[in-house]
Amino acid sequence: MAIAKGIYVIIDWHSHDAHNNVNAAKSFFSRMAQEYGSYDNVIFEIYNEPTQVSWGTIKSYAEQVIPAIRQHSDNLIVVGTPFWSQSVDQAANDPITSSGNIAYTLHFYAGSHFQSLRDKANYAMSKGIPLFVTEMGFVNADGDGGINYDSTNQWLDWMNQNNLSWANWAINDKTEGASIFNTNGSLTAGGNYLKSILAGHAPYAEWRQNAACGGSSANTLYDFEGSTQGWTGSNISDGPWSVNEWSSKGSNSLKADIIMSANSQHYLLLSQSRNLSGKTTLSATVKHASWDSAGDGLHAKIYAKTGSGWAWYAGKAVKINSSGGTTLSFNLTSVPNLDDVREIGVQFLASENSSGKSAVYVDNVTLQ
Repeated sequence: MAIAKGIYVIIDWHSHDAHNNVNAAKSFFSRMAQEYGSYDNVIFEIYNEPTQVSWGTIKSYAEQVIPAIRQHSDNLIVVGTPFWSQSVDQAANDPITSSGNIAYTLHFYAGSHFQSLRDKANYAMSKGIPLFVTEMGFVNADGDGGINYDSTNQWLDWMNQNNLSWANWAINDKTEGASIFNTNGSLTAGGNYLKSILAGHAPYAEWRQNAACGGSSANTLYDFEGSTQGWTGSNISDGPWSVNEWSSKGSNSLKADIIMSANSQHYLLLSQSRNLSGKTTLSATVKHASWDSAGDGLHAKIYAKTGSGWAWYAGKAVKINSSGGTTLSFNLTSVPNLDDVREIGVQFLASENSSGKSAVYVDNVTLQ
């Protein structure tokens, strides 16, 4: 099912003592590579978390298991490192050279691991080895406790700066801080935090396409459920925020306060490089507050800026309402440089006789 949706899959030998089961690991990974090794989105992790095991022992194990995979697949292989996959510096000093396309495992929990572990990882990367954070958590290393937001954000910033992939622990409903589900299926604090981090990532991936689930071909880029998803504003007096005051879909939308004057212009936007090649329509649903002095009305248009000159292209300005929302659409087919879109957003245009404070809302930004 994951392969069909284009989701990356890590096939993981989830053991602290894998080096004691070399033959079983070789047999298992040989079968997995034969069955799944032709799919680009399948990754093989051959040793989850060695504990008090030397790098020499782990390397010897890896050099026996890797050939069993390589007989059938050249996909990425991730190798665990000593001390619960934290001593990546030891691997960097003596890397595996018998095969290519190898990465090394780094695990951390934000409540227990801090700059000293990043220093080890920085050293490893300076020696030229690639890392993959195949397990990370917002809480303590035992999988419990509250979310350490400050530490998690430091780790996320560091991983983004170093282009490191990561996987969060855990899709569980166990009663502990690391679980993203409660036993009734609702999201925990960790689940909601994870969702807010991931919302908007890989917006054009196959698994985000509703058509892959048998529905419309429109792809929801931003729903603002729980966060602003990186959107900002220009000529706004406050915000933006993710609010549950109104939504066209789901529970939340993006809101900002504005101070209107004659023909004033206000923007909610996301500046981010993206490739929209082959896409035809950008849409969003918007509204304004019902308590404002909009005069002859507030109009809005959806727009994109492309190329190194940030050239402006926009849909038609539409008079928007203050109740159920107005859907804006923008035909992209004649827009140049769709492979280099720098910004998307919504422009709100006040009338000649508009004045005073209002609020504007954006929701359900979609791409088709």
